[in-house]
Amino acid sequence: MIDPVSIGLAVAGAKTAVNMIREAINVGHDIASMTKELGSFFTAQGEVEAAAKEAEAIRKDPKRNKEKSATAIAMDCVLRAEELRAAEQELRDMFALQGKLDMYKRMCGIRANIIESRQQEIRDQNKIEQQKVKKKEARINAIKDFFLSIFAAVVIYLLFVGCVYLAVTMVIYMHEILSFFRHAFPELYR
Repeated sequence: MIDPVSIGLAVAGAKTAVNMIREAINVGHDIASMTKELGSFFTAQGEVEAAAKEAEAIRKDPKRNKEKSATAIAMDCVLRAEELRAAEQELRDMFALQGKLDMYKRMCGIRANIIESRQQEIRDQNKIEQQKVKKKEARINAIKDFFLSIFAAVVIYLLFVGCVYLAVTMVIYMHEILSFFRHAFPELYR
């Protein structure tokens, strides 16, 4: 669930990480040695991006879009994303100032690949779940068809047995039936 306080804290954490990196660079540290600060920045960025995706899902879902004003959710996400974009631009500039822009670009490329592989994994998992649901529905339909076939066979068998029974009964009692008609309507048989 989107929590504006958590999103605000994530953005604040990202800004703090950028400030710490800037201060460390000012005292002579190498930006590449600040993996913890870089990690916290990109973690916060991921949280805000996930919140933006959830806001979009809420906006599209008529059952959930009454939870909070869609405009408020969108505005909050846009503002936070803009703050992070500015912070990331500052971070990129710090890499460039230290002559490590190619490192930043490789990192962004790897990040894009990781994001894509995670999204592909989610798509694959959803596909597997859908296939499981389809198999379950197919199994249920097969069971229904099986029992319907058995029911139809039993009904046809009972109709056949009933017809045979009626025919045999009529043959067995035909003599008595004809006798009855002969006595009831003698003028027809003279």
